[in-house]
Amino acid sequence: MAKFLSKDGKFYMRDGKLLGYIPPPPKASLTPQTGITYTSGLSGIEPSTLTILAKAISNNANITSNTNTVYVDYDDIHRKIDVGSQVTIALNNTDYIFDVIGFNHDMLTDANAYSSATATGKAGITFQMHDMFATEYLMNSSHTNIGGWKSSTMRTSTMQRMKGYMPKAWQTAIKPVNKVSGADGSSSSGTEIVSDSCFLLSEIEIYGSTSNSVSGEGMQYAYYKAGNSKVKKKGGSANYWWERSPASGSSDSFCIVFGLGNAGTRSASTSYGVAFGFCV
Repeated sequence: MAKFLSKDGKFYMRDGKLLGYIPPPPKASLTPQTGITYTSGLSGIEPSTLTILAKAISNNANITSNTNTVYVDYDDIHRKIDVGSQVTIALNNTDYIFDVIGFNHDMLTDANAYSSATATGKAGITFQMHDMFATEYLMNSSHTNIGGWKSSTMRTSTMQRMKGYMPKAWQTAIKPVNKVSGADGSSSSGTEIVSDSCFLLSEIEIYGSTSNSVSGEGMQYAYYKAGNSKVKKKGGSANYWWERSPASGSSDSFCIVFGLGNAGTRSASTSYGVAFGFCV
């Protein structure tokens, strides 16, 4: 069997007949290739293919958490992906829109999550719900933030439920990442790292600063840094949505985004909106 190489990949031939074709490795860059027409967004891309594109992004150290646009080439796929590009995913048989909120922002829990280590060790793409899930949830069943995000009912139960609501192909595509979170609301509690498949954002990841949370819970996502709205809706109306940040100096509250997009806190045992994120 003969193998022929071309700029487009590998062709396998026998007796003049084409037996197979392996496309070239995917490439991600900050600038488009000359002479290539790029399709904007992620429409029509299957989760399994999106994983391949995300690995290419993870393999380019020039693409950082401050990047707003990437160009990805894989066989006959040529996509321009922007912060704010969207995909639609069914959760519990209802369609929800998810936004790309960052590239190479979140550290992979497993450096070999893409089957081999990448140049950055980070998940290529992070998504977050554009609006809220139809059902509201509490952070804890009792009026406490002791144990922080790590031990919260939101993390140990609701986030597992959200992942379970996703189609199997999306569940498979998710890459667990390390999230830094306040251990609880005490100003001296510090932070801890937990591995999450689905997660809520921290105050600083949304606002770029802290007014109600302990410091050190990550850095602002490019989506919010670009000035995109922090207002999220449930049933067409703006509503409160939870963050994973325990309220600093409090033993009973977590941080929240109010209906107008401003930052605040609320009791852990009250139900509010959920707009979770995940990485591929």
